[in-house]
Amino acid sequence: MKLARIGHFFKNHYFLLAFSAGLISYTLPYSNEKKGLLCVFISLAVFLAYNTHKLVKWLREEGSYASIQSLRFLPTRIVFFVATLSFLGIGISLHFRWSEHFLISLLFFMCVSYSVFQPKLSIRSIPYLKSFFIALSWTSLCCALPMSYANKAIYNGSFFFILFYALAVSSDFRDLRIDPIELKTLPQVLPRKALLILIFLCLLAFVAFNLYFFGALFFIAATFSSLAFLYYLFQFFVLKKELYTDRTLAVFGLSAFILQVYFR
Repeated sequence: MKLARIGHFFKNHYFLLAFSAGLISYTLPYSNEKKGLLCVFISLAVFLAYNTHKLVKWLREEGSYASIQSLRFLPTRIVFFVATLSFLGIGISLHFRWSEHFLISLLFFMCVSYSVFQPKLSIRSIPYLKSFFIALSWTSLCCALPMSYANKAIYNGSFFFILFYALAVSSDFRDLRIDPIELKTLPQVLPRKALLILIFLCLLAFVAFNLYFFGALFFIAATFSSLAFLYYLFQFFVLKKELYTDRTLAVFGLSAFILQVYFR
């Protein structure tokens, strides 16, 4: 029972998603003496962003801060506090330059606008662009930031936007019944067949770009993750199970890491 509760806690607080973000950043072909620390920073950024969004959404639905003070939320408060302190401490120790500070500030503004601002002021409410902003944020954090920190051109790895966009579009399938119609997400305005074709083309492009820019090992990892993506879509649409396409990121990160360790 305790293991089940621990697993439920980790699942509901986006630990796997945060770990996947850091792992993808770590496997990218760049080198830096603080590479591992930077990837922990990226993981903590994802963890804090998603949990903050969840907390703000819950507070709006409940309309009260009182329940957060209960013992039921004590583990969440402790983990959030430790993660925040670690994020700030690691951020200071990384000694970011002005370009990285600008990028992080932009990402922070996008996160606040998406989660905290009232709907009329949020970038999330801009019609047709919800998936675009999510994919842009992930690409900037997981690819552009580490590339910039390693003095690489930030467009290296920018094609990961394709994968993040496909993931964001698939997540809109899950939110189809709760998203306001004013958002005009792609599942709200396009037929399912067209969207599945779009996702399939995105995955093909992602695999091809990995082969062209990063070589055979990343091509294999991209292929594994794309097959996992299609499998989770099959589970959702055919078997009527919960949508787990976010796990595609973990499949790519682990595959790329294992292949690099084994063959290099």
